[in-house]
Amino acid sequence: MGIAKETLSDYKELYEKANKLVEEESRGDPPTDPFRSHYKARDVLKDLKKQLEDQLVSIQASEEDGGKDDLCYKSMLAFICRDLGRIYVYTEELSEGETLLNRCIELTDPVKQCAEGIIPYLGAINELSLVFATRQEYRKAADMLIKAEKNYEDFKANGVGALAITDLFSPPDEADAASGPTELEKLYTLCCFYLAQMYGHLGEPEKSASCCHRTLRRQLQYKSYDAIDFALNTATLSQFYIGEERFKEARHHLAAATLVMAEYEVTMLTPDMSEQQRQDATETFKHRYADVARCWAKYGLYLLQTSKSRLLKDDDEEAQKLDKAAQHLRLTEEDFRFPDLDLTACENRISCDYCLTFDDAKLVFHFVNEWLDIAKDSYKAETEATEYSKIMQDYAEAYKPHSILRRES
Repeated sequence: MGIAKETLSDYKELYEKANKLVEEESRGDPPTDPFRSHYKARDVLKDLKKQLEDQLVSIQASEEDGGKDDLCYKSMLAFICRDLGRIYVYTEELSEGETLLNRCIELTDPVKQCAEGIIPYLGAINELSLVFATRQEYRKAADMLIKAEKNYEDFKANGVGALAITDLFSPPDEADAASGPTELEKLYTLCCFYLAQMYGHLGEPEKSASCCHRTLRRQLQYKSYDAIDFALNTATLSQFYIGEERFKEARHHLAAATLVMAEYEVTMLTPDMSEQQRQDATETFKHRYADVARCWAKYGLYLLQTSKSRLLKDDDEEAQKLDKAAQHLRLTEEDFRFPDLDLTACENRISCDYCLTFDDAKLVFHFVNEWLDIAKDSYKAETEATEYSKIMQDYAEAYKPHSILRRES
């Protein structure tokens, strides 16, 4: 039968009204009434939900086996339940939010491999995992996200294009073919991010790091990242690899952070900025670049320290380390690399191998000092004494293994 264009237009108008309240008008909500716009959006979506439910009952009564209109109305209703659930969670009404998110999953579970079902299904699971996390039910949240990941992979293997709610509100000849696939990829990236957090809470750092890297790699791939946030997150992840003595992976992540920051610096100041905005942007960049510099320094320091330790350990301990290193070598390139970035030049500035001679150590020592000089330029003793003191301590730390390696040589 098909849904009348005028009806779809009415639904779309209500949805866009609610979306504008959440995405735009909520920014102006006063501290005394922080959820004002969200409450208004909730009322609009509840009205739309009632209309869709009433129409779905009518459709199901007239279509014995459930036709295309039935699927379309169920999908639209699922989208609305997802968005309503998200609002209830945001306004700290978790019980109602959980109920609506579960309703979304019930509606879409039978059709989650269909173009109309995958986006609300994956979106509801992402949101529901946060509800479980607030109750510290991290295993339950992780299991749900793993299930969502499997369904995403199965859907992608089918070669079907996902449909966004805006596609459902538009006649087939007016739908945007790119909006659904784009939203689906963003949702899966978010799924990876949440899964990383759950693994972290569950004490599974290796899995958490893997999911963190996948999140960052996908942000690059789909160009959906803030440069400074990406650089800091990537540099932070490098610290995990450093602690595991996986220096190749750590170096790769720090090189990615450095390159993204360098590219951002070229474009961060725009003609329409006020002088104050330009100063603020420059200062923020300088401090965040200093943070990346300190991560590079930690990389060099730990490389020196572990190189020294290897000279002092017995053969059995070293054999265990080699076994662990061999396990990491079996990882595929995709497990820790950013294929969209050419990082060769940056990576070639510093070795990822243990220092075996004094000359090796000297190169790393100078490398550490170069990055500490950059960090020290941003963190002044007069204004940030604690951080300045830590940088001074790192200077001192660099000398210890350096001197040991000199004597061994």
